[in-house]
Amino acid sequence: MLQSFAGLTAAYGKSGEEGTPQHQEYPTADYGTALLLAFGIASALFVRASTGRGQRLDTSLLGSALAMQNNALLHVDALDTWRDAWLADLASARAAGESLEQLRARRQHLQPEVPTRTYYRTYATADGFITIGALTPTLQAKIRALIGLEDPWMEHPDQTPADPHAYTVAIAHQAEAVFRTRSTAAWQQALLEAGVPVAPLQFTDEMFHDPQVSANGLIVTQEHPLLGTYRQLASPLQLSATPFRPGDPSPTLGEHTDAVLRFAGFDDDEIAELRRGQVAR
Repeated sequence: MLQSFAGLTAAYGKSGEEGTPQHQEYPTADYGTALLLAFGIASALFVRASTGRGQRLDTSLLGSALAMQNNALLHVDALDTWRDAWLADLASARAAGESLEQLRARRQHLQPEVPTRTYYRTYATADGFITIGALTPTLQAKIRALIGLEDPWMEHPDQTPADPHAYTVAIAHQAEAVFRTRSTAAWQQALLEAGVPVAPLQFTDEMFHDPQVSANGLIVTQEHPLLGTYRQLASPLQLSATPFRPGDPSPTLGEHTDAVLRFAGFDDDEIAELRRGQVAR
């Protein structure tokens, strides 16, 4: 619900077979709230150590969801008049039954074009996809040289084309055609050699076998008494002096009953009586 309310579902931009918007599979707002809490607790403890005063700490799923979209939550009155027009049209577009894709297209059409989009996006290759991230003029020039792209607007930013949207679409199509001519591995090697940040588009399942993930110890292998061998995410946070260790596998039903009851003050005879009465397992 929070993803829908805060704009994450609309930003995700995926729809089911019937056109119904789909929320993100991963609860980013939930994870974000936990991280914000951890950061806030550490900050409050630091202040207490310095001043001797404690304080109340608050955050929310809504605040976390908005924080995940911080780049979109900037409105400059002199520059973002397009957003006013978009919001003015939104109610009538919804009333007309427009799909999420149509609403997103309407919003994108109103947004000002920026020439950098060609240099910070995902492209199809001959056998997959790659994502490039070139946000500086130097990196953008390297991409143009590598793929033979002529982009006068990027070379002369003060010379805005008559139709910025048509211009960026045409430039993007030229780049797309070039990237389709070689494999992902070939483009990755060429771009890295040119000093351009690049990554292949991968599925989460591939992370179990990724060399970089393994080298960083981000996947841990454990044994479960019922499931056998399984692999899961290790701690993404590394401490040099007091490293985190993986937690024990989840217990089987009733595995820790006796230990918990003893901790609560029951002796062995009392625990046995609870089991006979089926109060405990």
